[in-house]
Amino acid sequence: MPSLQILDLSENLLTGKIPLSIQKMGGLRILYLKSNQLSGKLPNYWNELPNLQVVDISYNHLHGKIPRSMGFLSSLSILVLSNNHLNGEMPSTLQNCSLLSIDLGGNHLSGNLPSWIVPNILILRLRSNLFNGIIPREWCGLSFLHILDIAQNNLFGSIPDCLYNLTTLDSTNNCFESGSLEKEIGARKKLKFEDGKFSLLGLHLRL
Repeated sequence: MPSLQILDLSENLLTGKIPLSIQKMGGLRILYLKSNQLSGKLPNYWNELPNLQVVDISYNHLHGKIPRSMGFLSSLSILVLSNNHLNGEMPSTLQNCSLLSIDLGGNHLSGNLPSWIVPNILILRLRSNLFNGIIPREWCGLSFLHILDIAQNNLFGSIPDCLYNLTTLDSTNNCFESGSLEKEIGARKKLKFEDGKFSLLGLHLRL
């Protein structure tokens, strides 16, 4: 099915590894495999899927590292791999993508928070992992970032005041110093999240 553009097999009882046959779907733009029982590692054939814009394989039993080959997805705007058993560091090749939303929460990812986060990012969710260290100063250049969730990691230091564009910040269960930025953001109107849909500045993302 090389002309197939949308593959949605979410919320079934699929087991085993992610099928190799997907690499033959060269026209695929959206891949939803969330809420199944898929196991094994993420495949390494992403260079065969140059048109992918959305990948959601959350709520499965995947393990291993995020493959560097995902950096070949230059059109990728939404990446959701949350609630699996992925480990290692976030591959720097992801900076080659056009990411607006990254959700890698609920895994076993480790290392420092990446300094290379793409400048157009709107939503960054890295909660419930094993990240350590401080928030990179390079994140001060993320002028479009509105939702930041880094709760339940091993982070310390302070939250840079330069992240003033944030609408929602969750940094709980870390070792951050208390500061004025958290209070300011806490006083703002919180963004609502219902039924897997974010509504942010007119942009609607179905995750």
